[in-house]
Amino acid sequence: MQNSAHKKILLCDKSKELAEIMGIIMGDGSVYVHPTKRVYQVHIASNYRSKDEEDYLLNYVKPLFEKTFNITMCIKRAKKCNYVWKQNKDLVYTLNRFGMPSGNKIENNIKIPKWILANKEYSSLWLRGMFDTDGYLYPRNKAHRFPTMFFYSSVPGIRRSITKVCNIIGLRLSKWRIRKHDHSAPEARISTREDNFKFFKEIGFKNPKHTKRWHIFAEKPR
Repeated sequence: MQNSAHKKILLCDKSKELAEIMGIIMGDGSVYVHPTKRVYQVHIASNYRSKDEEDYLLNYVKPLFEKTFNITMCIKRAKKCNYVWKQNKDLVYTLNRFGMPSGNKIENNIKIPKWILANKEYSSLWLRGMFDTDGYLYPRNKAHRFPTMFFYSSVPGIRRSITKVCNIIGLRLSKWRIRKHDHSAPEARISTREDNFKFFKEIGFKNPKHTKRWHIFAEKPR
């Protein structure tokens, strides 16, 4: 553990912006610490080949972090991914203090902080952050062509968190299961047409990839 005398909290209190950031990091981010090498980093990744993902990362996620923590985030472009990242001990410490542990998500079995669960608006924005970074949107099946939100996660704590949040905000979620034809992480979907449209109207997406796909599927004949 770092010496707390050399750390400070960048935020005074919880906020809806912080709740969404927690969902973003739990979805497709990481908090990495290597004290002996003095590495204290936060990363958020996106698909390098997707213009919409890049737009979301650079024009929404980056400003959201900068406004919330009053810092300047860095950009890294790699062969397969773009990253918004920051080497900042105080940022890491602040995230730790508000319920985001450093290290491997599966090993830590991370879950939604209690302060987010206690607030319906925070819970909704946490779920939006999760879905924008790590969710999938496509028709449920050939018989049910309405746009459907799918969640995947290898982390039991995150799966339970998504289920709890859906219960809080009144969205029916299917049971978590692994598809028989592949070996991916367990998946769950928002079950009904009404609940998917409820999410879109009341919470919405900030990732233009999801917004564009939503309109394509929602406007197709049933």
